[in-house]
Amino acid sequence: MIALDERTLETHVKQAIAQIVEGADRLRSLADLLEEVGGTRASAEPADLRRAVVATQSAAAQALLTACTAVGLGDRIRIIAELKESANG
Repeated sequence: MIALDERTLETHVKQAIAQIVEGADRLRSLADLLEEVGGTRASAEPADLRRAVVATQSAAAQALLTACTAVGLGDRIRIIAELKESANG
């Protein structure tokens, strides 16, 4: 049988959830940025259009990174649940 330290597991779950919430906040900020970029007019100066492209690509890259991190954090929580199930037998 596996001996589990409940406080350690609880700490890991709380940290993972806190990171998921931070990621959600980051995604909301990225959505706000993309809404601003969405206001760029086709008649804008080339430099402004380039800035819009850079902002869009940066936001997309950050969103992908945030999503991948959330998947990993979800896996961490799933593994903890499986450990607890195994310990309870």
